[in-house]
Amino acid sequence: MSRPMLRVLHVLNTLQRSGAEVMLAAGAPHFRAAGFDGHILSTGEESGPFAETLSRAGYVIHHLPFSRSAGFFSDFRRLVAATRPDVVHIHTERAALAYAALARPTATVIRTIHACFEFSGALRWRKAGERWLSRRAFGAVHVAPSPSVRDNESRRFMNETVLCPNWYDDRRFFPPTDEQRRRARDALAYTSDDVVVACIGNHEPVKNFAVGLEAFARARPDRRLRFLHVGCATAPETGYSLPQLAVSLGVSDRTLFIGPTDDVPRYLHAADVCLVPSLREGFSVATVEAMACGLPLILADVPGLADFRDGIPGLVYSAPSINDLSRAITSMAEAGESARRQLGARIAAAASERFSTEAGAARYVALYRGAGI
Repeated sequence: MSRPMLRVLHVLNTLQRSGAEVMLAAGAPHFRAAGFDGHILSTGEESGPFAETLSRAGYVIHHLPFSRSAGFFSDFRRLVAATRPDVVHIHTERAALAYAALARPTATVIRTIHACFEFSGALRWRKAGERWLSRRAFGAVHVAPSPSVRDNESRRFMNETVLCPNWYDDRRFFPPTDEQRRRARDALAYTSDDVVVACIGNHEPVKNFAVGLEAFARARPDRRLRFLHVGCATAPETGYSLPQLAVSLGVSDRTLFIGPTDDVPRYLHAADVCLVPSLREGFSVATVEAMACGLPLILADVPGLADFRDGIPGLVYSAPSINDLSRAITSMAEAGESARRQLGARIAAAASERFSTEAGAARYVALYRGAGI
């Protein structure tokens, strides 16, 4: 007699092409094979542009626009009653305690903390209290995706977490063949002499892409150096865009801004190096995707990114400043294509061993079962 499927309801904000959503899409077949049926709740104003991708992966998508009202939380409780999940897996900081309280009577509660939150003052102590109450009163198991998040939670909030690293989609991200690389570069009109520096992700202050672009502009005055950005290029808070900055820096003829796309591997296959100038990260799935595609990386030496020192060879670290990043870009460009590709191959092998979809999904399955499911 077959074992009945168990159900997990994931609670997220707007469904974007970002870490948690990408992981869930990649892990879907592994979760089903392990006996777990997936539902996802978007609490954004809109369900989000990645909702369709998650639906195609087999998840049932629900949408309840968040509001701090009794009606919203009543709707959430009705959704839990209607879907009857065995596990409610919370991926949001906003309202995490309320979700845990409303889910706990009938479901096991897991919460992944996806970022190094730097709350201070009274807010810090309120968040510490919420985490304590979530664990003690509602039995929530808190998960950290990286040592930096784990250490920040312990130090700042006295919060106990289980370390459970994120993963990438190893069906889509892999080192290109010579022919795949040639086609990807030809499509973007790059020549064999061009050195392409890629940045992946939406233009938000914490990603520090403006500083990355300025560092690129200050790198050695070699017309072969190219800047490639994939993701939204306009900052939502200010409306200021990276293309505008490129014009003001006089490098618009050496930059290319792709915008949001699900075809990220093709652009990584066209690149020579990946630049990640973030001010902080929880666990950067985009960084691991670049590793998996065989790219050398220049990483800001900050929480979340510094964790990759353990087990990934040959990563280049820099302070997240214009001058330091510029020197790192120049050094990587001068290394030569053969050296870069050899280094990238070693990085890809290590990333595959540590962060494959199968290994990551298995950790979550073990977490669900270890929590009493």
